[in-house]
Amino acid sequence: MIIADLPLADADLHGYDGLDVPHHRIAASDPLEPGQLLVVRTLDGVCRCAEVVGLRFTPTDTVYELRLGVPMSGEVVRTLTQRRPAPRRWVSDADLVGMLVDCGRMQRRTEHVS
Repeated sequence: MIIADLPLADADLHGYDGLDVPHHRIAASDPLEPGQLLVVRTLDGVCRCAEVVGLRFTPTDTVYELRLGVPMSGEVVRTLTQRRPAPRRWVSDADLVGMLVDCGRMQRRTEHVS
């Protein structure tokens, strides 16, 4: 889950079920898509979970429609946005090559037998 900076005061967000935000007002690492969940952080440092419920295109902007959740603690934000290590592979590349070579040898043996 990514974190995006939203340059609005927390008071401006209070009480909104949905919020329209032009893309140039969101500092996010990647473009957002409908259905995506993210953490938005306002200028006053308050973080909330948000869902992108839609987007609209205007002549000058892409406008993201966000549904905001309740404010979150710093610990929750760190847990949601921390980079997780890549899944550990059980088989190394060398093992995989070895298995493919062995399969080729077995296939040749069975061809010679029949």
